[in-house]
Amino acid sequence: MGRGRLWLAAVTAAAMVFSLACGQSSTGATAPIKIGMVDTFSGSLAGLGTDHLLGARIAVSQVNASGGVLGRQIQLVPQDDQATSQVALQALRNLNDQGVHLLVAGGTSSAVCLDETKLLAQLQELQISPGCAVNSLTETNLTPNFFRTSEKVNQTVAATAGGVCKTFPNLNRVDTLELDVASAGSGIDLATTIFAKCGAKVTNRVKVPSTATDFLPYLTNLNTHLAADSADNSGLYMWVFGAPEINAVKQGVALGLFKKYKAIFSNVNDIDVVANALGPSMPTVYATLYYYPTAWTNALNDQFVKDYQATNGRPPNSANGTGFNAVMAYVAAIKKANTDDYTKVQKALEGLTFDTLQGHMTIDAKTHQGDVTEAIVIFSAQAPKVSTTVNPGQL
Repeated sequence: MGRGRLWLAAVTAAAMVFSLACGQSSTGATAPIKIGMVDTFSGSLAGLGTDHLLGARIAVSQVNASGGVLGRQIQLVPQDDQATSQVALQALRNLNDQGVHLLVAGGTSSAVCLDETKLLAQLQELQISPGCAVNSLTETNLTPNFFRTSEKVNQTVAATAGGVCKTFPNLNRVDTLELDVASAGSGIDLATTIFAKCGAKVTNRVKVPSTATDFLPYLTNLNTHLAADSADNSGLYMWVFGAPEINAVKQGVALGLFKKYKAIFSNVNDIDVVANALGPSMPTVYATLYYYPTAWTNALNDQFVKDYQATNGRPPNSANGTGFNAVMAYVAAIKKANTDDYTKVQKALEGLTFDTLQGHMTIDAKTHQGDVTEAIVIFSAQAPKVSTTVNPGQL
């Protein structure tokens, strides 16, 4: 082989190495940008985790159909965390071994989410959470690799309690039915303060073990301690989520408990699943939701609703919306950074303004918390009705 051919072969080989290192193959195709999705796809909370994934998939399909990001397709890599820290942390390690550094994770359990954040820096991974509501992650205990495009406890509680005070100004007592988890505990503490400002006192806090499936003893507790005028002056704040929530409401209906309160309210995002399960026996519940399909009118939301309905045969719910928005945050940050390098994507996420189903969202550069707008929706035996939308930060 002559010098000219040797030189050409060397240049070609070097070009191939450079191309592959940049994620581009010798045929001109580009490697996909991988986003790991660590959520709960089995067990009692599987419905919630699966809904996050279904919403995320719509975002990916829309982005890929329009040409991808930086000329590359997005690929979701789902991992089941089984709602346990041990499994979740192994999933993070598995994704790291695959070179996946962008994660949508921590959607169903705040305890699991907190454990995940302790490993992020070590594994050089970023996490956007579609449901980890614990306040400290974007307040006193800021985690540099953690970002939240969903609501934190203080936001959704402010929207719920503030909405109740406006809608039911004559309430003077509030009871709670709450899972014994960190997010519910801190949330009800804050709600107690907000209710006090509008003259309502939290009188009976009934805590339920997070593993409970039979709610009758706890509902009976509420029923036994009701005041004689509860139907005129008392409210019930429910903080129960996942499959157990259906049992709680069904047993409460059978006990006739919900008719004994002036108002029932919740800030749990899967209340629509409960309404579908109970049908004509569904009590009236004022629910604060991260997302509800008819609460906003814009091109992105309209297309999401259309595509989700066509793909899944039903309208999207709140958890679908959180999964969608988390992926769109990554898409916008990758475009801004002009790379999927996690260090540059992290920098791009700080202060990022991007389009969501609810309109523009800005992620605070210092706290890494998105400014979320939520919907207050009235669920009952009839079709759900949007009451209002609210930005908790403006209350």
